[in-house]
Amino acid sequence: MQKKLIMLWVLLIAAAPGLKAQQTTSSSGASYTSPSGNMSIVIGQFNYETKGTKSTITGGVLQVYHQREPVKPSLLSLLTYWPNPTTDKLFIKIAGNTETDITCQIFDLFGKQLAEQKLDPVDMSLEFKKYKPGLYVILMLLPNQLPVQFKVIKI
Repeated sequence: MQKKLIMLWVLLIAAAPGLKAQQTTSSSGASYTSPSGNMSIVIGQFNYETKGTKSTITGGVLQVYHQREPVKPSLLSLLTYWPNPTTDKLFIKIAGNTETDITCQIFDLFGKQLAEQKLDPVDMSLEFKKYKPGLYVILMLLPNQLPVQFKVIKI
């Protein structure tokens, strides 16, 4: 196995001088950043080739346009939970939350799911009375959001 790996490295190193990257010159481009999102634009990529006193454009003209999705505030930056460490109840608050379909999953450190609970939008809390002292991972799931996890200590 080690012999095959060494041979593969030797072949890759031997072939490396023959590899060439794409060479382009952009005719125009810009990047924009705002609170609502980021955008970058590159227009008119082409390649100049010079042979002696003659210059030619090769590869034609390629127009590329790229737009990234608007940047949303991370759910974790809007999340507050207390008390941590907790003894019986963990309270959760999400700033500016209007969502009513919030699910929390509780995991132990071995990855075993201990509970799954829909949070009441009025009393957003999780019961920890029945769990042994230790470290637990909470996974919050909201529609149209990336899942957020955080750790809670039960004493």
